[in-house]
Amino acid sequence: MLWLSCQTRLSGNSDTTWITLILLVGILPAGLSQSDCPDGCLCVPSPLGPNVICRHMKLNAIPEALPYDTTILDIGGNAIRKLSTSTFPELDNLEELRMDDSGILDIGPSSFSNLPQIERLTLSNNKIQSVDNDAFQKIPNLKYLYLDENNIVALPDLLFRGLHLVELSLEDNLLTEITNGAFIGATAQKLNMNGNSFNFLSTDSISPLSQRLQNLELSSNKVPLTIEMTAFRGFSFNLLNLTGSHLTDHLFLELVNSRTIDISDNPFLSVDFSNYASLGTAENFHCRALDIEFLEDRLLSSFRRLKFLNLADNNLIIVRGSAFRHIPLLESLNLSNNSLMSLPADLGTYLPRLTKLDLRRCHLMALSLLTFQGITNLTTLDLRDNKIQVIPETFAALFNGESISIDLHGNPFHCNCEMAWFRRWLEHHNSSIDASVDCHSPQRIALLNQPLEEFICSTPEITDIRPVVHFTTGSDVLISCTARGDPSPEMEWISPSHESIRVSPPANRTQNTSIHFWKLKNVTEHSAGRYTCNAFNREGTVSATTTLKLEIATTTTMPPRTTKYTTIINSTGPVPTYPFNVTYEVITKPSKFNTTTKPASIVDEVYFWAFIVFGCLVCIAICTAILCGVYRRRHHNRRYDVNEPTIQNTFTAELNPRNLQNATANGNCNGTNGHDIIRNPAVEAVEAVEEKQLLSQV
Repeated sequence: MLWLSCQTRLSGNSDTTWITLILLVGILPAGLSQSDCPDGCLCVPSPLGPNVICRHMKLNAIPEALPYDTTILDIGGNAIRKLSTSTFPELDNLEELRMDDSGILDIGPSSFSNLPQIERLTLSNNKIQSVDNDAFQKIPNLKYLYLDENNIVALPDLLFRGLHLVELSLEDNLLTEITNGAFIGATAQKLNMNGNSFNFLSTDSISPLSQRLQNLELSSNKVPLTIEMTAFRGFSFNLLNLTGSHLTDHLFLELVNSRTIDISDNPFLSVDFSNYASLGTAENFHCRALDIEFLEDRLLSSFRRLKFLNLADNNLIIVRGSAFRHIPLLESLNLSNNSLMSLPADLGTYLPRLTKLDLRRCHLMALSLLTFQGITNLTTLDLRDNKIQVIPETFAALFNGESISIDLHGNPFHCNCEMAWFRRWLEHHNSSIDASVDCHSPQRIALLNQPLEEFICSTPEITDIRPVVHFTTGSDVLISCTARGDPSPEMEWISPSHESIRVSPPANRTQNTSIHFWKLKNVTEHSAGRYTCNAFNREGTVSATTTLKLEIATTTTMPPRTTKYTTIINSTGPVPTYPFNVTYEVITKPSKFNTTTKPASIVDEVYFWAFIVFGCLVCIAICTAILCGVYRRRHHNRRYDVNEPTIQNTFTAELNPRNLQNATANGNCNGTNGHDIIRNPAVEAVEAVEEKQLLSQV
């Protein structure tokens, strides 16, 4: 029998899996038996030599009894901690070695020297911390080297010298920098450094690979990354992937020459690619999750050859068709996970070659056929998980395309008469449109399960309008009209002068009521008249009117009763009186007499203010004289009390009765009722004289 094996490597961000498919198609070659295989291992014959599989056998060393012509050796999942020159026996025919998930810590010098023909070496998902700079010497045929998911902190200089690799994977290590000499003397076509912790990428770090490097993946960097402006000068990439690397500056794009560029999910301080002429060679551009709110016309002006554009997961609200005028060759456009709500009507004008349009989860509530006019090559239209409630019948022409695939799943369709055509169309066409769409209103049911006769609409009905509205000249007037119907009616106000204002129905078709307000500002008597409200949908039209009447406002409210008013009328006769809190208007007729008042002259003003000043001075003089008299009297009393001994024996009894009882006989006490003031006669005589003198002075 002949055993054929097919090996496939599935590589992801978190794990690496090898799948081996064994086909029994013939007979075993002569001289090969299972007894030549190491104990516990599986040997699978192949035309070039046996494939030996010894996975997860708890081996701590390479089996010794390996067939000399082994071409593939898989010893992953064991416990071989360190690799050295004595680790492997001489296997001159070995082309592939798999040692993933083996707990390897270190790789010594010339560890693979006994495997001179090896082309593919897998050391993924180990615990490698250090690699000797001579580790990969003497294996010049190595093409694929996988060192991903290890603990490598730094790459020694000249580590890869002499190697001409097709693919080198350093993904998910602990690398913080790439020394200028790490890639000297080596070439690689694909370099994967995703998931590391680079701080800075200099011009010289990867420049030795510039001649042959086609794919550079530097995504999911764990710390903010800064890329020198000239870091990619001289490279011609097929793919440059910088997704989610915490980039804040994109000046390096000025010198990037790549067919596919992915700078998604980076916190750029600004998003403007219009000044980078080198982007004119790009055919695929991914700028997903860059927090773009508005797509400016110049944003894509440098992408002259662009065929694929990914603008998903941004915050786009409005997209104008003119934003795509610089990229007429675009074939695929991804606008999913934005907040568009509507699409530009002139999209097809600028993107005539569009074949795929992804509009998933864009909050779209309605579709317009104008958006797709001019797009004649559209093959895929993804409208999943939007808020589309009705598909206009005009889209029948678009759906009849035999080569188009349309996905409408997850939209809350309102199954009234507007959707009846779509129900009939799905029933009679075996198309690529997803037929599992559901009706969300008037009842929740699968669209194809709702009977065709239940796809009905209703004529409009005006439910609320004021027949008469009074107004005064110069005021603002608000008139309103409410109507109901399915679909929600469009409404229109028409003035007596045939001016009109129209409002579209609510975007939400489940809201069957429409309200139309019209605010008339600074109305005059010419605004009076009959205003007509029209409500109409596809089922009919209904009208109602409201009349604006001018109300002459000649009233004034009397102030409170406590206020006294005098109204003077320039006419003969008694002054009219008005009852309390009664509104009135006083109409004053012109008098035949001249009642013009002569304005005051400057001289009169001077006399008035002089009188005021003179009066103030007199008041000040009187007050000063009184104060001086009081002061002199008190001063005189003190001096007199000192010189006259008779006065020293006098006293004044207080009004307190207790003081009167304790009075002594040193003076003459007058009064018997206990309330009279007891005074010295000599003091009274002196005070009388002083009062006369004071009066004479005043």
